[in-house]
Amino acid sequence: MFTSLISGAEIREKFATVLVQVEAAINNRPLVHEEGIGDTEEALTPGHFLTAQKLTKFSFYPEPTEREDLHASLNNKKIYYTNFWKKWSK
Repeated sequence: MFTSLISGAEIREKFATVLVQVEAAINNRPLVHEEGIGDTEEALTPGHFLTAQKLTKFSFYPEPTEREDLHASLNNKKIYYTNFWKKWSK
């Protein structure tokens, strides 16, 4: 039902956005555990090899401002992340 409300192109675009966010999260994970890393030091991550710095959370689309839009956006993101997790965690 949900997929029939939006076009296939929009689904692909949003799925690509989720993939980029997942990729950024994975590339922000430290390669090794280091004891005593303080606030001024950063652990080495795969993102350092890609961009020479820690990757940040990407936001490609403006966040909705109305309360109903925020609620709908949150529900949509939950659906996308849940479907992604179900598909790739097998």
